[in-house]
Amino acid sequence: WFRDDQLLAGLVTDSVSINQPGRYRSVLTYTAIGCTVASNTVAITRSAPVLASIKSISGLNRLCPQESLSLEGSGGTQYVWQKDGQVIAGATVAQYAAEATGTYTLTAIDGFGCQGVSKPFVVVAVPPVTVRFDSIPGVCGPNNPTYTLQGSPTGGLFAGPGVNNDQFSPQQAGVGNHSLTYTVKPAPECAGVTVTRLAVVAPIPTIQLPDSIITYRGNSLPINPVYSGHPMIFQWSPPTYLDDPSSLSPVVGNIGRDITYTIDVANETGCTARDSVRFIVYAQVWLPEAFSPNGDGLNDVWVLTGIEAFPDAMVTVFNRWGEVIFQSDKGYHKPFDGTAGGRILPAGLYPYTLHTVPDRPVLRGSLVIIR
Repeated sequence: WFRDDQLLAGLVTDSVSINQPGRYRSVLTYTAIGCTVASNTVAITRSAPVLASIKSISGLNRLCPQESLSLEGSGGTQYVWQKDGQVIAGATVAQYAAEATGTYTLTAIDGFGCQGVSKPFVVVAVPPVTVRFDSIPGVCGPNNPTYTLQGSPTGGLFAGPGVNNDQFSPQQAGVGNHSLTYTVKPAPECAGVTVTRLAVVAPIPTIQLPDSIITYRGNSLPINPVYSGHPMIFQWSPPTYLDDPSSLSPVVGNIGRDITYTIDVANETGCTARDSVRFIVYAQVWLPEAFSPNGDGLNDVWVLTGIEAFPDAMVTVFNRWGEVIFQSDKGYHKPFDGTAGGRILPAGLYPYTLHTVPDRPVLRGSLVIIR
């Protein structure tokens, strides 16, 4: 064997192992007859050394809590990853997501099968943080001053409707249940740890009630206010005649006299409202015996005082022959004016009936039209 035309002493077998680059050739001798044959020349070069290396995509060696650190290897076409001296099964490509701290090394293999081992890459942990966000007191309505939000550790970011730095403005947020957050990053490259709190800007309750309700003695009827602002607590006073003073719509039962009820309400946040209603109780309807529809502005219609207490009342007026000349709608909203079908009725005596409520007897009588 020859390298660069220099005889390699002692290499006389048909195959040899070499560790130096150069131009190699051999001469074969047939010892029986002394003939020789020269081989062709083969140029052997040495491949470049495999320089294996590891770097992190972030440029840092810190592992964030609950995250992985993306590592990238280079130097070969095949790879073997190790952690703390142990081969990581299945990790044979250039990229690896480290999910635990430790010392990582990489064996890179090039296309010729040559290998190189990287320097150790030490992955350390970013300490986790425990984030706290103080509870936020609810307020009644948006017209309240701003207040300071409290969170720990300091240096985090508050966010949400009505939030400006560490201040919460109920007026900017408006009425509603607002989700606010406080976020702290364990390290600049790490995802933030977020805690959520609810900021309640509660509506102030309102109550819609008539100033007064007219009814008759012994009647039973519900009180039906219209509420807004989500009240949850109801208290009526006094409890007289009421079936349930803590109901949103109690029933007044068998009412016997005039009375004023006051309702106090509160919602979950503690916002309150108050209103009242006066019950005017009539014992009966006052039926005048006469009226004078002469256009002088006095007693021109047959006014039935107390009829308002009987919303289903119906009044019927007859002539002397028993023919109906007037019949009211329920409640007698348009009083009898002494005419029938647009014709002025003559002065005289006219019978009538009054139906107030189904369980009461029909009232009968006569009225006089005075001209």
